[in-house]
Amino acid sequence: MKRKRENKCYLCGKPAETKDHIPPKGIFDNPRPTDLITVPACNECNNSYATDDEYFRWFIATASAENPAAENLIDDKILPRFRKRPALLNRIVAGFRQVDIYSEGGIWLGQSPAFDFERPRIQRVVEKIVKGLYWHHGGYRLDDNYFVKDFILNPKPPSEEIRKAVLSLPFGAVGKAEVFCYHHWKCPKDDGITAWFLWFFKKTLILAMTDLKGRTWKLGSNNECDDC
Repeated sequence: MKRKRENKCYLCGKPAETKDHIPPKGIFDNPRPTDLITVPACNECNNSYATDDEYFRWFIATASAENPAAENLIDDKILPRFRKRPALLNRIVAGFRQVDIYSEGGIWLGQSPAFDFERPRIQRVVEKIVKGLYWHHGGYRLDDNYFVKDFILNPKPPSEEIRKAVLSLPFGAVGKAEVFCYHHWKCPKDDGITAWFLWFFKKTLILAMTDLKGRTWKLGSNNECDDC
């Protein structure tokens, strides 16, 4: 039986008073796509993510900096914002360090700049993206008995079998998929168990999964988890 679409905040379950953009609309440069995803939210939850959304925008654009769309976003939105909010820039710069670069054969090639990012802040935004997409596809919020596991950034290339399995999953995108697209999977026996492959700027991949606490599983080539 198909569930009725809820008009509750997709995060806390309180009555919805506004709409939230999934993913944060700040990652899209102007002109923004006309098919931005919105989900019902309360004002408190929507407003509480403002600074984390901004931090996430810097993180995902910087991680994808070789992509023209990401570089345009940095020039048009992020750098001007830093001039208005130097405190955010100073916090980011505090995580600056030099890392050693090696060739595949182990030859030292010198050093390159890198930044230590605040993982809890990125996790918080990833959680709301996953919960927002969950509502977008089902019309109801993820039950509180389920949680979003720690995200995996740019997972190692999978086997060809697993890659084909992922590509066979349902696909979604905003705009022409230049900035954001994704594949998603839902367990046929428990719709709270899901996997989300979030692709930003065709450069940076984030893998996020939802599950009941204490349960472990993996997505196999037959698109089933180990409990199915």
